[in-house]
Amino acid sequence: MKKIIKFCLNFFDYFTEKKILSKLNEIFINKDAISVIDVGAHQGEYISSINKNFKILSAYCFEPNPKVFKILETKFNNNENIELLNLGVSNNTGKIMFNENIDS
Repeated sequence: MKKIIKFCLNFFDYFTEKKILSKLNEIFINKDAISVIDVGAHQGEYISSINKNFKILSAYCFEPNPKVFKILETKFNNNENIELLNLGVSNNTGKIMFNENIDS
């Protein structure tokens, strides 16, 4: 059952990504370079896709999970246009308990 759920989520993510990229292409059709803020960057799936399809002037990727952030760092640490921040984003200042999904 777990494999079926993962397959369905990946299938949904694939088509969602295609729709997002299509819309971004419409919006940024005449732009030479764009700036991006990726909140909840996870392992860099979204920023990788954006990086393949657009010239990134600057990107700020926030990922609060220290374990996942290490994976993100290995992928993008040498890209000078992408700034990685091991932080969460909120309208409040401070620290909170972090709940981690063991499947992700």
